Amino acid sequence: MCAVVATMGQWDEDGVRAAVALDPAYLGVVASQTRFAQIRDALITGGIAAEALGRIRNPAGLDIGAQLPEEIALSVLAEIVQVRHAAQLELSPAEASGSTAADEALDPICGMTVAIATARHRAEFGGRTYYFCCGGCREQFLKEPLRYATAHTAGGAG
Repeated sequence: MCAVVATMGQWDEDGVRAAVALDPAYLGVVASQTRFAQIRDALITGGIAAEALGRIRNPAGLDIGAQLPEEIALSVLAEIVQVRHAAQLELSPAEASGSTAADEALDPICGMTVAIATARHRAEFGGRTYYFCCGGCREQFLKEPLRYATAHTAGGAG
């Protein structure tokens, strides 16, 4: 799980406190370094461990010279992808593919990891349940289930 706190100066401490409690693999805060130092000091004073705050990425995002909001969002997403791939390299190939995680499945359309327990989008085909990140992926699967079920079985995402 990843979390990004981008509150535009309102409820910064509350947002960071809630995100830290989730213990995400990635936690970025979109704020200046000066503002983040204020947030950090307030949270330490409020009892949050400095070690937990030390894992926060600030400024969030890769340094691509982003200035516009959509550029900042892109830089944050790029950093999340970078962190996710780095974490997958630390896993065995079977773990990285999701094949050993009994509580997760791969969306056969986009390859995204889906938590089975909370998956809202499912489909049955060939005696097997498939899980999807969104309704759009499910609909695409239902149009050509044999294509995606075969690709998924072969280890591909389509």
